[in-house]
Amino acid sequence: MTSTRPRGRPKAPDAAAPLEKVLAIAATEFAANGYHGLSMRTLNRTLGVSHNHLYQRFGSKDALWRATVDWAFTPVVEDIERADQPGAEPEVRIRLLIRTFLEHSAARPYLGRIVTMESATDSDRLDYLYDRFINRIRLRFAPILLAMQHTGDDAHVLEVVYYLITAGGTAPFEQAPISARMGIRFDRTNIDAIHARADLVCNIILNGIRGAPRS
Repeated sequence: MTSTRPRGRPKAPDAAAPLEKVLAIAATEFAANGYHGLSMRTLNRTLGVSHNHLYQRFGSKDALWRATVDWAFTPVVEDIERADQPGAEPEVRIRLLIRTFLEHSAARPYLGRIVTMESATDSDRLDYLYDRFINRIRLRFAPILLAMQHTGDDAHVLEVVYYLITAGGTAPFEQAPISARMGIRFDRTNIDAIHARADLVCNIILNGIRGAPRS
């Protein structure tokens, strides 16, 4: 009888990398290289799996991107919503929200980098990111800021303030090299330093809203 056994060494089964590891590394790579710059083959190699493992697991790069974004941003939104105290004074609420937001940004600098990458181009991915996460955070901040400002119902002012919080406030975490060149060196593992940064951002924002003079 002729043997039908295939030639060569039997192929070892492709052990799946833990999902948490896959998404954490994918988040870092999407943040560094952007969607189009990320190579699925290179990511497979980094994970130590076969060259088509991620396609088999997720189906497409787009599906991997969405799974990564869901994993990365859902805890931020949920923690911000959980930290809010609707019955508290607006200043107390805004401080809680800014502190929670900056704590996440410090621990996960890829969050802001992914937003920056996707914000440069109008796409379905930006719609996904904005509708599911960015706008939910924005809608949590906006009514509080509106209640605190003294310039009337000016949406433009609110958007500028929100942008200053979410982009300027997180810059030392997400843009460490340029921050260092400006003399801002930040230890992202130091929770006291993160809280001090949050207080600084809060004070700048609140003084601006109140129209307080510079001290």
